[in-house]
Amino acid sequence: MKGIISNIRGKDITIRIQCQSACVHCSLHNTCPIDIKEKSITIKQLNAKHYKIGQEVYLSLSKKSMVLSLLFAYGIPLLLMLGIVFLGIKLNWSDTLIGIMALAGLIPYYILLFIFNSYLKKYFMILISENPVD
Repeated sequence: MKGIISNIRGKDITIRIQCQSACVHCSLHNTCPIDIKEKSITIKQLNAKHYKIGQEVYLSLSKKSMVLSLLFAYGIPLLLMLGIVFLGIKLNWSDTLIGIMALAGLIPYYILLFIFNSYLKKYFMILISENPVD
């Protein structure tokens, strides 16, 4: 992903990202309220003095961060829902109740993710480089 440095304050670098999604090819992308054109993110970087405002940089996630994000986004919710489904079958709940409880079981999970958001950010490292990373 490509971005442009818009601000540097100490070790914090703010990068403006031009979002490019599948919407770019849609004929209605200029009028659609869903299409997000631009986003800014702030990243702590030890060698922030090395970069300049207006410089084009490339962002990537480390492999560990990618695996963790997949686990938190898909793995844990899937296991939680399957656990509730199997518990409901064991307790002879109706299919409707099992479905409702499986979905309702995700609510506390996402609330906990929101509460521990600042703590979890430490484990997701966004890497900045001057050249595209494959």
